[in-house]
Amino acid sequence: MNRLVIASSRLFDGVSETPLDNAVLTIEDGVVAEVGTYADAPPAGAVHLPDATILPGLVDCHVHLPFDASADPVASTMAKTVPAATLQAVRNAQTLLRHGVTTVRDVSSPHGIAIELRDAIAQGLLDGPDIRACGTHLTITGGHGCAFGIEVDSVDEIRTAVRTQIKAGADLLKVMATGGVYSLRQTPEDVQFSVTELRAAVDTAHERGLTVAAHSEGEDGIRTALEAGVDTVEHGNQLTPELAKRMIEQGAYLVPTVGAFTTVAASPDLPAPFLRKARQLVKQTERALAIAREHGVKVAIGSDSGTAPHLAWEDHPTAREAAYLVDMGGYAPVDALRSATLHGAQALRVADRKGSLEPGKDADVLVVAGDATADIAALTRPLVVVKRGRIVHRAA
Repeated sequence: MNRLVIASSRLFDGVSETPLDNAVLTIEDGVVAEVGTYADAPPAGAVHLPDATILPGLVDCHVHLPFDASADPVASTMAKTVPAATLQAVRNAQTLLRHGVTTVRDVSSPHGIAIELRDAIAQGLLDGPDIRACGTHLTITGGHGCAFGIEVDSVDEIRTAVRTQIKAGADLLKVMATGGVYSLRQTPEDVQFSVTELRAAVDTAHERGLTVAAHSEGEDGIRTALEAGVDTVEHGNQLTPELAKRMIEQGAYLVPTVGAFTTVAASPDLPAPFLRKARQLVKQTERALAIAREHGVKVAIGSDSGTAPHLAWEDHPTAREAAYLVDMGGYAPVDALRSATLHGAQALRVADRKGSLEPGKDADVLVVAGDATADIAALTRPLVVVKRGRIVHRAA
């Protein structure tokens, strides 16, 4: 039996409202065996990390693994050879793992890179977070993300494209329901698919057990996506109280990716249309977070890592995204932690194994310096990262 015991000042299990003090986490054969406490001293042989917080491994629901955080990450990625772009994705995935991100959802990469990387990690060929991969997103001809997306313009084309992604091994489907910041000829308010078209995509994906993520920035596009039955709203900048209520009724999750907009808005060298749209969306995002919090919409963390200058993989983008919930959205640190763990696992439909520290679940663990339940910035101070019971990173 492989056994690992970790003791620390506190433990946040992803479920409880308050942390467990003087905590002991026992891991056996890669799964959580017991969560308990110690009295006077940690048990003999335990990895003891005083003045720290034990957490479930983080879940980042919105990344593009091959992207390089350049001024134009799509063009940069498409200019690379497939092996070079794949190596970039490996580097980025392993950076996230060192930060304590043990599960990620890649919401579109070219050339099947995320699917192949997912399989390589699952087979033990290299270390990295567990990956849920959509393959390549669907968009309309000339629509948002058309540089490498699958362009479809009819119900039949949509169904064929969805089935092609399933054939390629996709875990989920990504659709572009609106325009976006990085579209020169479109705005976030532009609706790209009709309800009928999106519903064809959603129904085809759901029939095969896949969830559907919708890039939806503008109000009308969010509404269209929800009417079609999508599972997660990506960005959701122009969320309204009415749409928030609908999300709750349908069990849809919001993945706001705040950092993608704040970093673009602070990048003066980008084209003026990008800056104008990003700065407007930052203001709208603050309102959207308040609406989501007030109405009880479940929020999952998604960093959109690599998609904008200054949104570098090395800068703890997942932790920074959790901090935006606290600093911009008014969330309590514990609620932001839950968004970064349990809610993310629920949105990815892996909460039976991920997202909380409960007996029988995968022992994916992050230990950070300080009290993360009071100071969300503690997420940027990883001490130990455990993936399925094995220490994969330990701070020097």
